[in-house]
Order: sequence, then structure tokens, then C-alpha cells
Amino acid sequence: MKDNIHKCNYCGRSFSRKWNASRHNRLKHPDLTHISEAKYRPNQYPSRTQNKFFDYGIKFKLLSNVESQLNYHESDIYFSDYFSANPVDIKIIKIIDQVIKPFEELEKLLDRINDETKAFILLNSLYSSLQREEPIKSMYETVELYRSVKGTKKIAKYMSMMPNRNVEPFEEPIEILKEKIKKSYIFKRHNN
Repeated sequence: MKDNIHKCNYCGRSFSRKWNASRHNRLKHPDLTHISEAKYRPNQYPSRTQNKFFDYGIKFKLLSNVESQLNYHESDIYFSDYFSANPVDIKIIKIIDQVIKPFEELEKLLDRINDETKAFILLNSLYSSLQREEPIKSMYETVELYRSVKGTKKIAKYMSMMPNRNVEPFEEPIEILKEKIKKSYIFKRHNN
């Protein structure tokens, strides 16, 4: 059983975790008391908070200090101006962390497209994926689709360079490719 090592100096209530004592103090006795260490068990380190928002708060302060010291040449957008350690922002940050990988993959696939068109495709893909039940899966499916389109065009380009001895004169390379894939073993055993 844990010892209650944090004590409210105003009402004397004890807590095993400092963040619980701090929350009690903030809600029950704002600006009246401070939390003191009641006692320690032998060979125990001082209590460290397990509150993830507190940990994120420390990380945000560090990031803010670093950002204020750096000289950004490419952008003057400071992360710490828009996000804080509140639960909603932390959830948003985690979602961004998950969707950024397929977003960047899609960006690489669109490398030769002009910037305005690229922005349009990237942002609309992201926004539509966020409306799905599984946005990360949806983003990866979009990447897969664009990769397939790009790959198909590349294969068709090489096919158009080959002399077409056994092909109808007006048959398109993409149609030929589709027919060859339909006749392949992998097509027959592929589920989707």
C-alpha cells in the first residue's frame, strides 16, 4: 500500500501523488495553501508526477525556449504559438504525428506537379481522410492509389516505346497492361 506522502497544509488531507494533492489544492483551496512533503518511505525517491499533461507542459516550455532562440528563415510559424499542453492539443498533435507519414509519402509522389496543384491534392486528401472512421488507413489508401497511378503511367510510357508487333494498331498501352495483369496468376489469387 502506498504511503500518503503529500499533504495539504490547509485541511491536512494526504495524497500518494503530488499531482492529486495539487489538484485538490487548486480546486478546494485556491491561493490559500501549498503542498508539503509529509514523509518519505525509506529508500524512496521523491514523488514524480505521472500526469502526461504535466510532462507535455515541460516539453512545450522547452520547445518554446528553443524556438525563441532559433532564427527561422523558411517560416515564422512557431509551434508553441498554436499548441499548448492541454488535452485537446495533445490529441491533435498525436493525430498529426500519425497522418504526417502518409502525407509526406504523397508529397513525394507529387514531386513534379506545380505547388498549387500539389497543395490542393495534399490538403483535400488530408481533409477527406480526417472525415473517415480510420483516417490514417484512408490516407495510406490515397497514397497507394497515387503510387499505382504514377506506376501505371511509367509502365505505359515504356510500353509505348516498344515495337508493337502482336498488338492492334490503336490499342492503348494501359489497356494492354490491364489485360496482361488480368491474365496473371497474382490477379487470380489477389483478394482485393
